[in-house]
Amino acid sequence: MRGLLSRAFRLLFDTGVSEVRAAGAAAALGGDRRLAAVRWVALGGAALLLTSHVLAGAAMEVGVAGAEAVWRSNLLRVDRDLSIPEVFELALMASAAAALTVTAAKTRTPAAAGLAFAFCALVADNGLRLHERFGAIGPTGSQHANEMVAFGLLGLGLAAATSWSIRASAGRLRGKATLCVVLLAGAAVFAVIVDAAHGWVGKSLGRGVHMVFALAEDGGELICIAAAVCAAASLVAAIAEVEAEARPNGRRSDLRARGAG
Repeated sequence: MRGLLSRAFRLLFDTGVSEVRAAGAAAALGGDRRLAAVRWVALGGAALLLTSHVLAGAAMEVGVAGAEAVWRSNLLRVDRDLSIPEVFELALMASAAAALTVTAAKTRTPAAAGLAFAFCALVADNGLRLHERFGAIGPTGSQHANEMVAFGLLGLGLAAATSWSIRASAGRLRGKATLCVVLLAGAAVFAVIVDAAHGWVGKSLGRGVHMVFALAEDGGELICIAAAVCAAASLVAAIAEVEAEARPNGRRSDLRARGAG
């Protein structure tokens, strides 16, 4: 009788573990496919647009017929407002903000909420040109210095919000969330510091240096944003995997740090 009960218990336990593992594996497989698609779109799109910018500029420099008209239309240039690369970058950030907001609302994961706030703030700044507007009216008398002040204040607020949200999240999610924050900080460096260096010295060193600065500033920002969106997608997939592992047993998913409310 004891042997029969032992076998029955083992069968039930093994079945439960198998269900949990199967759910986690299915979530991981689906997440892997979605992550691959996000990487292809974000990083592949950014690389394609940067290549188009370089080729259009090179074609104009060597005098290819029609190239100058394409270049001056600004559609392919990463350093122009409302160009295809600019709209693509804005769409990437808006997509990440939407995905993280939905995930935070459904799972109450602090890291997702903090990063959703960060992406929303960057979408607002990028779409409404907030730090550029502040640069024109700020206290220092220098456009670039005012922009650095504005973005520095924004960065401090976002750093405080995201660092708290990461600390309040489960340990297995912190690495992915931290990587996303680091990449967003890298985008800010290109958007503000390299931009300021371009404004202060780049234009005085000739057209070629000006073009290199423009590509480094906005191209570096685009690559960092694309990589940050991939990191955000990886975080969303990790949260979904944790939720799937918890669901078969009806237990609460472990998405918060121990001791967090």
